[in-house]
Amino acid sequence: MRLFVSATGVTPIRYLTELRLERAAALVATTPLTLAEIARRTGYANEFSLSRAFKRRYGATPAFFRAGVAPARCAA
Repeated sequence: MRLFVSATGVTPIRYLTELRLERAAALVATTPLTLAEIARRTGYANEFSLSRAFKRRYGATPAFFRAGVAPARCAA
């Protein structure tokens, strides 16, 4: 784990979470898939857990992100 952190700057679980959320953000922004389908494709148990993680990371819900009204820091 120390080698991973020294190479990436983050823990393995943080790295995986960021990767999953970046993929989810790309799917939200570029596809008409439902949030439930995006959750399944990115490894979340359901749309609710994805939505909570998404809002924590990007400061906006996936619906706002998709509509383009998310805060500026949402650029993935």
